Amino acid sequence: MKTNYVEEALAHLKNGISVCPLKLDGSKKPMITWKEFQSRRMSEDEAKGYFANCGGIFAITGPISQLFLLDFDTKYDRVNEDTFEKFIFNVPPDLKNKLLINRTRSGGKHVWARTNYTDKSRKITKRELTLSEFNERIHNL
Repeated sequence: MKTNYVEEALAHLKNGISVCPLKLDGSKKPMITWKEFQSRRMSEDEAKGYFANCGGIFAITGPISQLFLLDFDTKYDRVNEDTFEKFIFNVPPDLKNKLLINRTRSGGKHVWARTNYTDKSRKITKRELTLSEFNERIHNL
């Protein structure tokens, strides 16, 4: 059964989440120029047009949607390490109940949270940081 992306997009927009369509080619590439939707959500008519024939939906994180995303790219995990499981084990149960977790196309995990926190979303990979990357992250925190 084919997913009705128009209905899904309209539901997300109704819930205050800015969304854009993906190309039909199976990639994760946007079908349209999406930068403007970081500061405004598309109208219902725009959504009906854009999502009528697309390959999927992506949500725009940040202030427009009050969405924060952690992207666990688990294909980079070391043998016998599971960065996602290690993370989720340490999340307090009351917070865990407020998160939406889904599997990515590549087998990783996305952890979504609605929040007014305005940092950019993060890709979590398992590799050691360079000293300059480590210092930059400490500085940003």
